Amino acid sequence: MRSNERRWPRSPRVAALLAAVAAIGAACAPEPFIGEGTSFGPSESFNLETGTHAISWTARDGQAPADGCLFGLLLDPEDLGAAEGVEPPPGFEIPKLAYQVLDDGGSLSGLTALELPAGRYRFLIEGSCWWSVRVDRH
Repeated sequence: MRSNERRWPRSPRVAALLAAVAAIGAACAPEPFIGEGTSFGPSESFNLETGTHAISWTARDGQAPADGCLFGLLLDPEDLGAAEGVEPPPGFEIPKLAYQVLDDGGSLSGLTALELPAGRYRFLIEGSCWWSVRVDRH
């Protein structure tokens, strides 16, 4: 052992405590929404709590024939605040997240953070590209 290295005692109680803290932290974190597909239309619905959410997406022209494709992505609020009886703030609008034609074999990735009211959402997908989307509490 080198002189600048320390050897920490390994206690079973310390290891158990660290494992419990990690499990509690993982249990408290909201599950991300993850979806993917090649279809035109709505994704599965998912619930979000009020707050800032990171939305990331990827699209690529991977379907035969690989001759380019269209990818459009819109976050659609199906039911905002129904459980809380709260209406969205005045002027609240969901922006179109992506709308682009991809070249042969091309790809597109994006990331945005949105402040969203609690509610039930889904994504509306336009086009014929393979796509994936993820929503995480920011």
